[in-house]
Amino acid sequence: MYQYIFGPVNSRRLGLSLGIDVLGTKICSMNCVYCEVRKTELLTDTRKPYVTASEVIEELDAYFEENPNPSLNYITFAGKGEPTLNSEISLIIKHIKEHYPYPVCILTNGSLLYKEDVRKDLMQADLIVPSLDAISDKAFKKINHPHQSITVDKIIDGIKLLRKEFPGELWIEILFVKGINDTPEEILLLKEKIKDIQPDQIYVNTIYRPPSFENYQSIDKSTLNNIQSDMDKLIGTTFLSNQKINSTPVDIQYNVHHNDFVERIKPILSIRPCTLDDLSDIFCTKTSDLKKNDIQSILEELVHKKILDIEEYENSQFYCLNKK
Repeated sequence: MYQYIFGPVNSRRLGLSLGIDVLGTKICSMNCVYCEVRKTELLTDTRKPYVTASEVIEELDAYFEENPNPSLNYITFAGKGEPTLNSEISLIIKHIKEHYPYPVCILTNGSLLYKEDVRKDLMQADLIVPSLDAISDKAFKKINHPHQSITVDKIIDGIKLLRKEFPGELWIEILFVKGINDTPEEILLLKEKIKDIQPDQIYVNTIYRPPSFENYQSIDKSTLNNIQSDMDKLIGTTFLSNQKINSTPVDIQYNVHHNDFVERIKPILSIRPCTLDDLSDIFCTKTSDLKKNDIQSILEELVHKKILDIEEYENSQFYCLNKK
């Protein structure tokens, strides 16, 4: 039904969020080992309208016509790759701000924020969340596999410039991968930069879903929470790593039947693998005629037909689109 709009999904960071993908496929300036979408197909730092603003706006308007006044916390630019690579992103943000009452969030790897035109394009957003996973060049390259033009120093410079210019909120997300950026040395370097940048919030994270690269593991929850606590002290905030901010009742009309459900989950699963519980949280709403056991039956049928695959990660089953 939609190529570029997905969700709404319940996010640990953002509550109930309607996602926008402005790339259409896995186009990115990095090829991060933990990415839950898939490995980068086009590694680039070139900005252009990979998906035109008019295509995205047409889908957005169709979505809100079908789902008037949903209880969203954010409309979020995320999707399959780095959203700031799309040179028409400002036109989409402008349309949202002029027509809909929801705050706009940009999830970015931060790689292009050193460019003045990129920062200018994001000024109408309400929240920008750049990633900063490592400070040492060795750990950065091992985790993020960046385009050859991208360096840690450029990312840090870009975040600092954005902090000075951007009127909205700036959060920083750090994703920890066991054995790479969770060492005392790497954490100390991250703390020094966080203290220097002084973002509004810090969000520490680890791998929760099957990553694109095998043999990479999450850090344990206790360690993650300790790091979060230390980061919070640096900027004087409290924001738990496992916190969900959404407390708004979901009233989105999801009266979908079998065929509609299949079409609705495809954009979601193209962005990230989901558990049965994830999909039940999205579709088993007060106004929906779908129950958890209905969704389970449909998912099992789709696996049998090889439309979906099941991936195991840390004792959980995730459904994803068949990659063949």
